[in-house]
Amino acid sequence: MRLFFYVTSSIVFAFSMSRTLGGETQVLPSAATSDEIFCVARLELDELDPKALRAAAQAVIHSQWSSIAPMLLKYELMRRKLSGLGVRTVVQATATPEVAAFSDKDVVLFGIRGDERPDGVKLIEACFGAYEIDRWTAKQDANWITMYHRDQAPDFGGQPDEHSNRIHHALKMLGKRPGVVLVPTTEIQKMLDAQAAEMQANLPPSVFKVLNLLRTAPSVTVAVKIDAQPAMKLIVQMQSEKHAQQLVADWEAMTPDFIALLKGIPKLPSGTPELKQPPPGLRLLALMPNLKLVQQGSQVAAVVDTKTTAQVVDCTLLARMRVMREVLGENKHPIDQLMALKTWLENYQLMHDSLPDSLDELKAILSESPKEQEAEFKWLMTNPYTDEFPAFRYEKPAMDTEDNQGSRERIAMIEELKDGKPFLQNARVYADGHLEIGAVKIRGV
Repeated sequence: MRLFFYVTSSIVFAFSMSRTLGGETQVLPSAATSDEIFCVARLELDELDPKALRAAAQAVIHSQWSSIAPMLLKYELMRRKLSGLGVRTVVQATATPEVAAFSDKDVVLFGIRGDERPDGVKLIEACFGAYEIDRWTAKQDANWITMYHRDQAPDFGGQPDEHSNRIHHALKMLGKRPGVVLVPTTEIQKMLDAQAAEMQANLPPSVFKVLNLLRTAPSVTVAVKIDAQPAMKLIVQMQSEKHAQQLVADWEAMTPDFIALLKGIPKLPSGTPELKQPPPGLRLLALMPNLKLVQQGSQVAAVVDTKTTAQVVDCTLLARMRVMREVLGENKHPIDQLMALKTWLENYQLMHDSLPDSLDELKAILSESPKEQEAEFKWLMTNPYTDEFPAFRYEKPAMDTEDNQGSRERIAMIEELKDGKPFLQNARVYADGHLEIGAVKIRGV
């Protein structure tokens, strides 16, 4: 999904905050808290300054800065545009993938300042681009505007229940800190219950005991501190104080067995020589024994320091390109450059309300220094595997006719080149934003 804070949702810096109106926590519309919703991300635009986000990124990202810079600028541009439309709060609610009625479509809500009533079409265009206007519907309810896919209407008439109360309770725990809230749905709980027997049969008893306890947790939140020394705080809401005490005790007993379990996992074959790191999921698991749990009533908390936060960011933010390289195997493509180029084009469109006529026009927004502009453009347009320059061909899509509007999925905007020409199995970005590599279509990038 092409939303402005994909910058940070890709990093697990999906933002969630509680804000107050008249001294009381603002209640989300039922569309964001229905029984199908398992993840709620929330951002209050006034609370996350782009400079603070850049400082945090510089503290935890020690490589591939060229891939991150366009994402940071995109957040700044989108924040400015949405604030100008009267938006104060942005919420993204994600339904359980197994729920067929949602087809993993997200619900996006905008909290509005005071009595302002921004145009829903302008909000859709600001977040997703003009080509998405005919796919989304905007519905206003008091100080909220809810956006959803036209064929995926959420539950607007739901009444507060145990699930929605858990979501609001988890959001309230975050105060004004960025974070993400995960609340298992009935479908997810069934899936976890079904896997319990298999886990018990294949895991050391101490490890299964901890995972079995976590399986019953009503909610998990990740609170994020965004500054020059970024950190995260994990908060697990347990069913009772007794369950919280048990988790802390079992966690300490489990750690040696868990470390031994990780060491015993055979190394997975890598599809590409440059992929030296283990898969992101295993790397995140490997960080778990470093967490020190502290009980707070019926909650269990763990603080993740800046160094470990940097490892989490590397596992998640950079995993998108890394996983694509793994899937592609020996078929090497300049994925990092392609994704950065795609984002720079989106930034240019946000700044100028149109795409550039040629890629040379991007240089002006790559950096303030002409020398740095040329260096960044050289990186952006060079295939790191073959040193071919330029590695891509760009064609500005004609988006002003009805026929082209209906064929956006078939208009190749950026094409990978070999010996100066497009080739059969090349990587391509289309006018609707999706990526294709050979015959493989990838959305949500």
